[in-house]
Amino acid sequence: MASSISLPALLGLGVLLAAAPAEGRAAEGGGEGGIFASRCAVCHTIGGGPSMGPDLQGVTERRSEAWLRSFIPDPQGMVDAGDPDAAALVKGGRASMPSGIVQPAEMDALLAELRAGGKPAAAPAEAPAGPEGRAEVGGRLFRGEEPFANGGLPCGACHGLADGSSLGSLAVDLTDVHGRLGEAGLRGALRTLPFPVMKEAYADAPLTEQERADLLAFFASLDASAPGRPASAGLLWGGGAAVAALLFALLGLGWKRQRRSISDELRSQA
Repeated sequence: MASSISLPALLGLGVLLAAAPAEGRAAEGGGEGGIFASRCAVCHTIGGGPSMGPDLQGVTERRSEAWLRSFIPDPQGMVDAGDPDAAALVKGGRASMPSGIVQPAEMDALLAELRAGGKPAAAPAEAPAGPEGRAEVGGRLFRGEEPFANGGLPCGACHGLADGSSLGSLAVDLTDVHGRLGEAGLRGALRTLPFPVMKEAYADAPLTEQERADLLAFFASLDASAPGRPASAGLLWGGGAAVAALLFALLGLGWKRQRRSISDELRSQA
């Protein structure tokens, strides 16, 4: 497990997550079950504008099929080979695109989805059911009350929650991350960890499939229980407004008294 994660890098991760638009992850990325929706939509949209990666609308027309078949499975390999277009894309991205997210054997299906606007060209074969997520266990993993099997940092070491049960402040609050990324997008983020800081932190301590399912269930439970703005945020704004109103009232009283005292003084000297 990496232990030298810099504060600026963690803050950068928070900015990325906070800035990610609520729409455009799974909604713009096609239906559930497709390769694009489950692995690409966390960083890309099709017609929804740039996100952590470029908008992929029309990418099959802008790039040759041979180039896409080489770049998508192994972006860094293309950069190392000296391809200038690959180097420009990797340098300009807001999150690194790791190799191996899509295998060469899956490229036929993915290219068909990209041409169809992100929708699977045909219903995919039903995948084996994964482990059932346990929201309660996911919450304990998040807060560090139960350790990850491979020794990874608990999420709450850096991320906070609106209910105050996790006080991490080095990165963005994750109370509404399920709503912002969507089910498919969050599942893909937990599987691929596309952010440089997370990739470094968990390089030697990967999450297990069961832990990913538990965290996903936990985030989904937060999204269901807090559909609006967190209550703590409302209290903060309301308290701030009350304090500001009180200060302005005190300043007003002081100004009136000062005006009266100056007027009285001038009349007494006349």
